[in-house]
Amino acid sequence: MTFDRIGTTPQGFLQDLRRGIFYLLLSLCAASNATDEAGEETSALLDKSLDELLNMPVTVGTGTPVGNRESPGIVTVITREQIRAAGARDFIDILRLVPGFDFGSDGWGVIGPMFRGLWGEEGRILLLWDGIEMNDYLSGNLPFGNHFPVDQIERVEIIRGPGSVLYGGFAEVATISVTSVQAAAGTVAFGASYGHGIGDTLHQHGDLLWSADLGNASLTAGLYGGTGQRTDSNNYYAANGQQLDHNGNWNLDPAFLNLGFKSGALQARYIYDRYDWTEASDYGEADLPAPQHNYFGSSSLDVRYSASLSDSLTLTPHLMASVRYPWWVEGALPPFSYNLRMLRERGGLDAEWKPSVALQFFGGIERTEDRGDVIGAGAFPDGATHAADQHEAAFLQGQWNGIVNATLGGRYEYDQRYGGFFVPRAAVTKVFGAYHVKLLYGEAFRTPTIFEIENGVDPAKIVPERTKTAEVEIGRVIGNGLLTANLFDIRIDKPLVYLGASNEYVNNPGHLGSVGAELAYSLRENWGFLNSTLSYYGERDVGNDDYQPPGHDGWALAEPRFKATVAAGWNLDQHWTFGPSLVYMGTRYGYAWLPSAGAADFRAFDPAWLVNLNLEYKFERYAMSVGVQDLLNQNPGFLQPYRGGQTWIPGPSREVVLKFRYGF
Repeated sequence: MTFDRIGTTPQGFLQDLRRGIFYLLLSLCAASNATDEAGEETSALLDKSLDELLNMPVTVGTGTPVGNRESPGIVTVITREQIRAAGARDFIDILRLVPGFDFGSDGWGVIGPMFRGLWGEEGRILLLWDGIEMNDYLSGNLPFGNHFPVDQIERVEIIRGPGSVLYGGFAEVATISVTSVQAAAGTVAFGASYGHGIGDTLHQHGDLLWSADLGNASLTAGLYGGTGQRTDSNNYYAANGQQLDHNGNWNLDPAFLNLGFKSGALQARYIYDRYDWTEASDYGEADLPAPQHNYFGSSSLDVRYSASLSDSLTLTPHLMASVRYPWWVEGALPPFSYNLRMLRERGGLDAEWKPSVALQFFGGIERTEDRGDVIGAGAFPDGATHAADQHEAAFLQGQWNGIVNATLGGRYEYDQRYGGFFVPRAAVTKVFGAYHVKLLYGEAFRTPTIFEIENGVDPAKIVPERTKTAEVEIGRVIGNGLLTANLFDIRIDKPLVYLGASNEYVNNPGHLGSVGAELAYSLRENWGFLNSTLSYYGERDVGNDDYQPPGHDGWALAEPRFKATVAAGWNLDQHWTFGPSLVYMGTRYGYAWLPSAGAADFRAFDPAWLVNLNLEYKFERYAMSVGVQDLLNQNPGFLQPYRGGQTWIPGPSREVVLKFRYGF
């Protein structure tokens, strides 16, 4: 199978395609009429009680469905109803409502996730979109900001904790699993979103969904494209004091295609994802002669067949192939850079066995091969232009539901470079009446990626990092609400540390880690819903200064130690829904230009109050909304979570957001 890169410059074919999608959908919106029969709101969640929602099965932490209160993990579930009530523009808006999550800046102006005081962009957080990995394979990165089609999300399940036993190395501290909404059989659905800030247009997106009933088979398609900007502000100052305006320096242009096929026990999923961005900040020096055009590109195909050999045993062989173009530079290459094409091929067999009502097992074996080839100019530091790695894994997890629910599992993985290693997982959960308790322990790992190996200060000494996490959660149903509180303790041994502008990695002999507490309350009433959270972390056992602000032990760079969120959906009547939300971000520390000193240095950033309002009108198969994001124009922007020389990057200003959708 061959995957080819499409397009040559962001101003070329894909730019025209994105704009074409957006304006085509606007035309469809204007021309459409109510020829389809009337129906209720497609999200059945509107009619579910709290009890039904609490017992809605989740699979992200188990591989098999289990109720959230009994699941062997700290799990957050976000529904389409909640996303639309919040008027979310992109995934950043969604994840900021989740305890522990925030976002920081990497090199070249890329924005990535932080979690519980740890920098997750370095391959420590896994994102699955309809089961397909979205991390780049070069270094495990997850670029955010005007990237993913959030209006096509049906449901998000998040393990706030380790998931390596089931999902491998990228699931070190958290796993995000997205399920897409599908158009009804034999129909076309579409939507559009437009956002304007104080200084300029910030995004314009289009969505198109289609589904076909082929008798014994079905075919679905989701298309998304558009244009946008990281910021409409002109107050970015590089480390050398140079000021950059927003025009052309922070473009963010996504294109996303999601195809699904199902025929009986056979399923196939194909995702094409291209994320173009321009930047002029380099590594915080703003010394590029012109804005640099870059992109992340991927084409991924997953095929699996679930064979039920008996009422209790199901075997699922699966194959996956993906070609990725991470951190691809269009035009002249900057220092330390090269363009790399990554190929990952994986084959495996999963098994689910339920010998009794109280006992079930889920496990599998898989083999993965990664290959990276330098395309065009440049080479790895050792002069090579090709690198490869391969590893085999076997995992097994058992669940027993008796007096308590007990889960025990482990994963053994053998890497051709590093040999074999084993990570275990154990959980005890109990639901008794209105109360539930979870006691959790899990270990995780992250093997060095090809980029980390080839760019190691001493490649022979680069080794996998290991993570140990202990968690406890208690919860109580109070009327139509659920209150939960959890504590966590995370320790990462021999963390892989990125050294910024030198483009090198090293295993630090110290440790990374954090301890903290999270509190969540969810209320479900006839009038709608209310979700609120509090989260706090403190750094522990940090044996290096790479991720800490000078003179502030217990803090992580860029991320607030304290965060509070409130989000609601108030059904004013059968057509109107009002969705206010608030994100409070406490004090942060980061690297920024200080005009008073005439130099860049570490400084404190004041707390920020992100107030958002959204009003949605639904009629039959139509929906329209108007909202304001960051009403108070706080613009907390993005700080770098490690000492890489990147100064504060502004985000979007107060933004008025208009949305329209039909059929989904």
